[in-house]
Amino acid sequence: MFDNDNEKLVDTVMGEAVMALLESEKAVSFDELIAKLQESLSNETDPQRQAAYRVAIGGIHKFRSQPVVTKHSRHGTEYDLLLKNMMSQPGTTKH
Repeated sequence: MFDNDNEKLVDTVMGEAVMALLESEKAVSFDELIAKLQESLSNETDPQRQAAYRVAIGGIHKFRSQPVVTKHSRHGTEYDLLLKNMMSQPGTTKH
């Protein structure tokens, strides 16, 4: 499933940050997730976990910068539609 232990650790710290947001009843958004990861990074002393936090934060920034591409079928033909990143919209909801 994971190419190596570092990727698993990145997924672990990302999951921990998401769970902390859900438990705190804060809005779940890219900005809140990055803020939580940065907060955890600043408190972390383990070098491997620090690296995992940095990779996770960088991955979110990279993901946000890419447009979302979907395929829609219209009268039997497919066309690409570029969508704005919905998570960057200001009105996020609490979960």
